[in-house]
Amino acid sequence: MKSCPSCSREYDNAENFCRIDGARLAGGAVKDGAPADDPSKTIFPAAETLTVSPKQIPAEREKKAKSPWIMLVVLLGLAGVMGGGILTYYAGGRGVGLLKDTLARPFAGEGRPERSAGTHARTDVAQVLPAEELGFNVRGPGVLDVNRRDSLLSQKIESQFGRLRGLYQQQIQRKPDLMGTVTLQISIDSSGRVTRVNESKSHINDGDFKKAVIQEAYAWRFPPAPAGSVEINYPLLFLPPGMDVATIVNWERAIGPRTLVRTESKTSRPVQP
Repeated sequence: MKSCPSCSREYDNAENFCRIDGARLAGGAVKDGAPADDPSKTIFPAAETLTVSPKQIPAEREKKAKSPWIMLVVLLGLAGVMGGGILTYYAGGRGVGLLKDTLARPFAGEGRPERSAGTHARTDVAQVLPAEELGFNVRGPGVLDVNRRDSLLSQKIESQFGRLRGLYQQQIQRKPDLMGTVTLQISIDSSGRVTRVNESKSHINDGDFKKAVIQEAYAWRFPPAPAGSVEINYPLLFLPPGMDVATIVNWERAIGPRTLVRTESKTSRPVQP
């Protein structure tokens, strides 16, 4: 039996609410010797089962597989940005950034760069330096001889710059704008004597000075090479006081090479016995 907790009227187990005051009835049938409303005997409905569609499983796996790759791409991007910044910093420190400034300046014909541009390798006195990056090369039958290696020829030429530097330092006193490169084409026989010197290209317009440079080159001597003669192209850089190497080199690259029409009678002479 069930009873109303308010008015104590009793009802059959089929009734759920009091007919007088509408209160919910208490008591009723027992299960295993306990009241029907005993919480310990209450039968709860089965919990809902979480189901996953088979189509969702590959999608979840693909999402998890992509996550490491996305992170790797982000890290590589950050590394590239940092690396580019570092390269730009060191390139600027070595004077490479001067090329853009040089190209940005308008040239009036073959106008000279300003002496105050740049601070890399600046010199206080006039200098004659090798400019091998502008086209130093060796060719001919004797090129395989150990005494005709590029490094040995370059070292031998530099060791004989003394008189050439003295000539340039004298000329620069009278001609402050005398600067730039002269590329010499030099023929060397198997005995090490210079047999021919021509002007290959140049950004110096002073003809008398270039003739004097060629005459000095005829006096250079090299070790013998039984394999045969060679011909070399050797760029010389004439650097005035207060100018840095990077500015001159970038200036010459910006205006490009000058093609010369040579005649042997003007730019070369036979070797004196």
